[in-house]
Amino acid sequence: MEKDNLLLLKAELENELQENILAWWMKYSPDPGGGFHGHIDHENKVVERAGKGAVLNARILWTFSAAYRMYKRPEYLNMASGDDYPLKKAKGLFRDLEAHALDRENKGYTDAFSRDWKALEDLRLSEKDQNESLTMNTHLHILEAYGNLYRIWKDPDLKKALENLIQLFLEKFVDRERKQLNLFFDDHWTLKSTLISYGHNIECSWLLHEAAEILGDPEMISDCTQVAIEMASANETGLAADGGLHYEFFPETGDLDSDKHWWSQAEALVGYFNAYQLSGEENFLKRSLGSWAYIKEQIIDHKLGEWY
Repeated sequence: MEKDNLLLLKAELENELQENILAWWMKYSPDPGGGFHGHIDHENKVVERAGKGAVLNARILWTFSAAYRMYKRPEYLNMASGDDYPLKKAKGLFRDLEAHALDRENKGYTDAFSRDWKALEDLRLSEKDQNESLTMNTHLHILEAYGNLYRIWKDPDLKKALENLIQLFLEKFVDRERKQLNLFFDDHWTLKSTLISYGHNIECSWLLHEAAEILGDPEMISDCTQVAIEMASANETGLAADGGLHYEFFPETGDLDSDKHWWSQAEALVGYFNAYQLSGEENFLKRSLGSWAYIKEQIIDHKLGEWY
């Protein structure tokens, strides 16, 4: 039965990826004037004059590059890039971050700067965030970026930076007692929040383990394997009865933000499956399958494509 479940899950996910998600982006997102549209509404209509953001375009590049690497379909390569310019740009961005964003005394990366690398009074990514210098979310995505860069560029400075990031998560961002993430610190690593983000917990569990495997350090792989399993287990308190993952919990007040955002469900699907692969515990597989069932029922737009 477990083998049948896994085969069905694989077939459904590949169909969802290629026939719904990637096909939707190939059809609707390219801008005839260059690049990709910045905003498409829920009726698949282009919102004219919408801004084009670096995050969106970078993620489109990453997605179709990864899809081409797996499936070798030429249309995926056409959506990404066939030259080495992105790699050169990535190396330059790495050096910029290390030169300007890294606090060499405290080992962390300051959350935001002005365009000319000057200090900012407001460091928040969004209004929901706290205005603190060191945030888990920024470090998590630097970790993800550095790990993917190190796959293809075995630079010694990049290796040291990746080691430092993994160590920061093991020592600062992951609360080993609560098995939850610490999200916000000041620039001296004083913790400024006990907020629990269920989506980030499960996202970090698999990204941290992936980074350790890319680095190849046996001790770090062992530590991150244990952390991934522990965090996935503890994070089950954020799961609803319908298989969806709640958004946030505020320990000081006991309040639960029961919103179920699309990205949290996607991370739950991957994170619980990763924990199952690492531990062999069927409970994690059930959680992953439950996440996928919730996504199919509530998140996928079966009429117009893509996800709500």
